[in-house]
Amino acid sequence: ARAVSFGIQGCLGLGPAGPGLQFHHQVVEALCAETPHPCPSGQRRVSQYRSISGGQGQVFREIVAELLEERDALKTSPDDIIFFDDFTLATSCALEVLGGDGDGGAVLVPFPGFPSTYLASASAGKQPIPYFLDATLSWDVTIETLETLRKLIAKQGGHAIQVLALQNPGPAGQLLSAKCLQRCLEFAAEQGLGVLIQEDDSLIHGRDFVHCRQVAQKMKSDVRIVTCVAMQEFSEQVGQEIGAFLQLQNVQLPPDLLSSRKAVPSLRSQAWISSLLSGIPVDSLVYTPAREHENHIRTALSVNAAKARSVFNDVSGMFCAETVAGAHVFPQITVKGFLMKKAISLGHPADAVYSSELLERTGITSEPGSCF
Repeated sequence: ARAVSFGIQGCLGLGPAGPGLQFHHQVVEALCAETPHPCPSGQRRVSQYRSISGGQGQVFREIVAELLEERDALKTSPDDIIFFDDFTLATSCALEVLGGDGDGGAVLVPFPGFPSTYLASASAGKQPIPYFLDATLSWDVTIETLETLRKLIAKQGGHAIQVLALQNPGPAGQLLSAKCLQRCLEFAAEQGLGVLIQEDDSLIHGRDFVHCRQVAQKMKSDVRIVTCVAMQEFSEQVGQEIGAFLQLQNVQLPPDLLSSRKAVPSLRSQAWISSLLSGIPVDSLVYTPAREHENHIRTALSVNAAKARSVFNDVSGMFCAETVAGAHVFPQITVKGFLMKKAISLGHPADAVYSSELLERTGITSEPGSCF
C-alpha cells in the first residue's frame, strides 16, 4: 500500500470584490486615467503617486521599501525592491538571481504547492524537484524529507540543488511557523542553497504571519533570500494582473537586470502593489465597510473550510488534513492493489491513474495532486 496525495482543487469561495479592493482599484484607475478619486483619502494617495510617477521604470520602490521597513521593523533599501507585471516572470528572475542564468541546477519545490513555482523553475532553465509536505503535520516542511531527497539526488548523480523554494501560505492555507522557517534556513545554510519564498499575507484573516526575513534577521543568517510577493487572489477578483515584486536579502543584484526587458513594470502594477501594501486609511469613508466585509468573508471561509474537511473525512478510506480559509482541499487516498500495479507498470503517478479510473468508471472529473 502507498499513500498518495490526491488534490481536489476547490476554491472555498472568496466572493466578489469588497469595498476595500474597490478603493484600491479606484486609486489605480484615477492615477492612470488622470481622473479624481471619489474618496478624499483616496485622492490624497492618488496625488502622492502622481508626484512620483513622472519617471520611468521602478518609480515606487521607495514607497514599498518604506512600507516593508515599517511592517517588519527592519531596514529595507529601495535598491532591493524589484517590480514585475507578471508573477511567473518575477519568480523566474528570482531563480536566476539565486542560481544563475541558463540551464543546470535543481530547485526543490513544495508538493502539494502552487504550480507557479514549478513552471517558473522550468522557464528559468532549472530542474524542479518536488519535496513532499506532511499532511499529518498540517503540511509542515520537515528536514528529514529534505535531507532524504538531497541524499537521493546526490546518489543518482542528478542536478546540483541550488534553491529551496517555500510557499507561505501554501495551497491548503497553512502558514509556516517561525520554527519551520528557522529549520529551513538552517538547512539552506548547511547546503549552501538560496531560498525563494513566495509570501502573501493579504488573505490570512487575522492569523499570525511570520515573514522569512524577520526569522533570518533574528538568526543573523547570511542565507541568500528572495521574497516574492504577488496578490494573485486579488488579481482573480478584479479580473486583471496586479503584478508582483521581489525583495532581496543578502543577494547581489545583477547590474543588467533592471535595464533588461524582464523588469520594466507598468505604472499600473506598481500602483496596485503600493496601494494594497499601504492599506485603507482609517479616515477613509470605506474603512468600516471594508473591515465588515473582511469579517464576513473570514467567517464564510472558515465555515466552508471546516465543511469541506468534514465531508471528505466522512468517506471511508480517505484522509483530509486541515484546510484553512480560501485555499484548496487535498484529501488523501491509499492506492493499492490493481491501481497501484497499473501505476507501476505504466510508470505514471498513482494519483493520476486513480483520477483516470475515476473518470472512466463514474464520470467524475478530478485533478490529481501530482499535477497541481
